[in-house]
Parts: sequence; C-alpha cells; structure tokens
Amino acid sequence: MARIGVTLDGHPWPDAGAVVVATPFTVRAACLHALGAGVGALGHLDVAPGTRARITRHAGTWRLAALTPPRLCSTPGNA
Repeated sequence: MARIGVTLDGHPWPDAGAVVVATPFTVRAACLHALGAGVGALGHLDVAPGTRARITRHAGTWRLAALTPPRLCSTPGNA
C-alpha cells in the first residue's frame, strides 16, 4: 500500500486527469490512500475486477470521488 501512496503523491498527474488500469488490490490501496486510511483497512473494502474508482486531488489532498462496481451481465434465463 505504501508504494501506491508514493506513486499517487509523487507522480506529476496531468490536470486533465488520467486513466489507470490496475488490479483490484491496487484499486483498494489507492482508494484507501485517498481516504487517509491505514493498511489495516485493506480488509474492509471489497473491490471486484472491473470496478471503476475515481479519485481526485485538490490542494495536495486526495479524495475518493466515486467507486462504481462493474455492471452485472444478465443472460437469458437469469433473473
């Protein structure tokens, strides 16, 4: 989790934003870093593959703006 925080805080992110494709663990770590939570909180956030997280940074402070789970696919015969 520390590596994710260092990357988020140290990278010169473009003003227009960026898209990062990452594993569910990395998404959890980034979200928890944005919330200021410690490594002990990793087990308290479930992130499924395909989840979209939007974090923003204002005046050096990260914020979790949205956490959107992947859409469930419906197939014929499944209600």
